[in-house]
Amino acid sequence: MADQNPTPERNSDIAAEFVELGRNIKNALQTAWSSEDRKKLQSEIEKGLKEAGEALKQASNDLPHSQAAQTLKADAEDFQKRVQSGELEAKVRAEVLAVIQMANEQLKKAFSSGASSEERSAQPPAGPEDK
Repeated sequence: MADQNPTPERNSDIAAEFVELGRNIKNALQTAWSSEDRKKLQSEIEKGLKEAGEALKQASNDLPHSQAAQTLKADAEDFQKRVQSGELEAKVRAEVLAVIQMANEQLKKAFSSGASSEERSAQPPAGPEDK
């Protein structure tokens, strides 16, 4: 059976391995950082971001002049005029009133049919003398 007690040699072996592992990781990172592939990738990313920025800037300059933007602006102005004139408020009021009236009618129908069936069940069944 193996000795369970750690010896100074075993501890120093582990520590030495960690030191070597640290050096190897550092060397790998330095090599990767200074590699031509990394530099090329960085350059491509920077170029792509610059081109994307220029395209977005151009789009933001062109957008106010597009037909879609003009249509959207006209629709917004029309909506604003309808709100200010009270036309929109009148339409909304009429629709809300119609919905409330319909709900009230449905409740009345439901209640009156429920009350009728309750009244019928409260009356005693017709006997031979009632006929």
